[in-house]
Amino acid sequence: DRLDLAALAAIATRLPLGEAAHRALRTYAPQGQVEALQATWQGPFDAQGRYDITARVKGLSVADTPSAASAGVVGLRGAAVDIEMTQAGGKATLRVAHGALLLPGIFEDPVLALDQLDTQVHWQIDGTENPRISVQVGETHFANADAQGQLRATWRTSDAATSSSGGRFPGVLDLSGTLSRANGTRVHRYLPLVLGADVRHYVRDAVVKGQVSDVKFKVKGAVEDLPFTDAAQGDFQVSAKVRNGQFVYVPKSLQPPGAAPWPALTELNGELVFDRASLEVKGAEHGS
Repeated sequence: DRLDLAALAAIATRLPLGEAAHRALRTYAPQGQVEALQATWQGPFDAQGRYDITARVKGLSVADTPSAASAGVVGLRGAAVDIEMTQAGGKATLRVAHGALLLPGIFEDPVLALDQLDTQVHWQIDGTENPRISVQVGETHFANADAQGQLRATWRTSDAATSSSGGRFPGVLDLSGTLSRANGTRVHRYLPLVLGADVRHYVRDAVVKGQVSDVKFKVKGAVEDLPFTDAAQGDFQVSAKVRNGQFVYVPKSLQPPGAAPWPALTELNGELVFDRASLEVKGAEHGS
C-alpha cells in the first residue's frame, strides 16, 4: 500500500513536534505517494533527535505554494525520489519527468519546466547549534523545450564571522555546466536576477533569432555577492555561441518614442559572453 504524503503532513501538524517543525510543514507542504518507508526516531518529538529514514516517493512536490514562493524557498514539482537520511546527512537519487524546479528569487520566471532531470545529491550536517551544512550535486542531466545540458555543483553554509551578510545563508556556491542545445531567443529566460533587468531585457529584445550551442556557465563564490563585480569575490561567467542569429544592437525598447527601427543584423554568427555584470558580443560576423 502507498501512503499519501500530504495526509501524513496534515497529521503531523496535529502532533507536538514544536513550532519549527510545524512551520517547516506549512512552508514545504509536501505532496506525493510514499511507496516504501523505514524510519526510526530517538529523542523527544519537539527537539532535535536521532533518526534514520529510508524512503521512496513518487510524484513528489515540495514548496509548491504561494507562501513558499514569497519566502524565496526553492521547490520541486513532479519528482521521483529515493532517499536515505539521518540527522548527520544523507543522499538522494532524484528523477523528474515533465515536472519543474521552483526557483523564486533566482529567475524572473521562477517556474523552470523540465522534461527530464536526473541527479544524485549528498549532504552533510555538522553540529546542532548553527550547523555547518554542505551539499554535493553530482553529474546532473536535464532537458526541456528550450535547452539540454548537464551540470555539477557544491554548496555550503557561509562562515557567519566573515560573510558580507553576517550570516550562514544564502551560502557559498560552486556550479559549472554546459548546454549542448539551446534556443537563442530564450537565453534571457535563464539569466539570473542578479544580472540587472537592463541586461536581461536587452538580451531578450536584441536576440530575436538564432541557434545556440557550446554554452558554458560557471558560478563560484558567496551567493550574496553575485554577480561578483569585484573579481576577488568570485566568478560568474556564461558564454554561448550563436549561429544564424538575428541581432538588434539597439532594440526598440532602448529607442526614443517615434524613432526609426534600428536595422537588424541577420545570419549572424558570434559569441555572447557574460562576465560578472558585463555583456560582450565577440567575433560577430555575417554567416555564409
